[in-house]
Amino acid sequence: MTISMTADGLAEINTANTAYDNDNGELYAGYSNYTLRIRYDAKLNSDESLVYGDNGNENEVVLTWKRTNDTYYDTLIDDAHVYTYATNITKTFSDGKEEQAMFDHVLFKAQNKTDGYYVIAQLNEDEGIWYVTGHTTSETAATAMHPVDWNGKKGQLILKGVEDDQYIWTELETANGYTLLKNNIDVTIKSVDDTTRPCDIYSKDTLGVVQNDPRYKFDGGLNLKLANIPQTQLAHNYQTASATVDGNDVTMLDDEMDTDSTNAIAPLTVVNTRVFITPMTGDRGTQALAIGGVLVFCLGTSAFIFFLVFKKRKEQEDK
Repeated sequence: MTISMTADGLAEINTANTAYDNDNGELYAGYSNYTLRIRYDAKLNSDESLVYGDNGNENEVVLTWKRTNDTYYDTLIDDAHVYTYATNITKTFSDGKEEQAMFDHVLFKAQNKTDGYYVIAQLNEDEGIWYVTGHTTSETAATAMHPVDWNGKKGQLILKGVEDDQYIWTELETANGYTLLKNNIDVTIKSVDDTTRPCDIYSKDTLGVVQNDPRYKFDGGLNLKLANIPQTQLAHNYQTASATVDGNDVTMLDDEMDTDSTNAIAPLTVVNTRVFITPMTGDRGTQALAIGGVLVFCLGTSAFIFFLVFKKRKEQEDK
């Protein structure tokens, strides 16, 4: 992208605080020594093109700036790896049943505990994977996700595109005849610097020839390569992730589409047990119990009356 100042913007920059009355003094008059921040929004495609786990997604940036009245310009290169992860819920039932119709009635939602938003996701039916496509502060607008058949295994709910953060999973519904989870599930993914993997952007020439600054001319006419230009203040490491489920450490799985990218998926298993079935429940059951109670009362009353009659006859015969 190319960022250009408007005429009004240039006029403001060139004339602001010309009296040097700002807090920084004369050296930093106007808007000098300020940070220019450019913000833009983008939507990631819901597919497997994204890398999940420790490899991250490269986001290499070349920033070139110059003054219009000078042929000299300067260049800064950097990168900001984008890391994203996944959660894999394996849904099972205590009696071992695995009918897809049962899983169709199982629904989960996910909430980012730190920021308070709920996850909006979309199912790629060809892959059998849910992808994060947005978020919402409305609980009713959260996506209710159900397990599907993935890679020959039933009851799989794979959600890709979550941040390294704390997520609360809630089971909304389950198959008929099975108990709903009593407690929510806490899945936390945390990433830290991996000091064994420094970023090598400054030791490789992946950005090509991007400028003709005479200060970067090398002997032998090496095409003005940017490789190995010292920028040590920007040096950084790749990230590595770990995960816990309800506070217990779990071993993160590799991304099945990129086995070189480790620590990509936080796995967990959810088991629903069968409900104890009481016979004749509901309105008809209540009616049946009422009728049964009346019959028992009537039989008991009849027996008592019969006992009194029998006793009275016995007394008369004895007289």
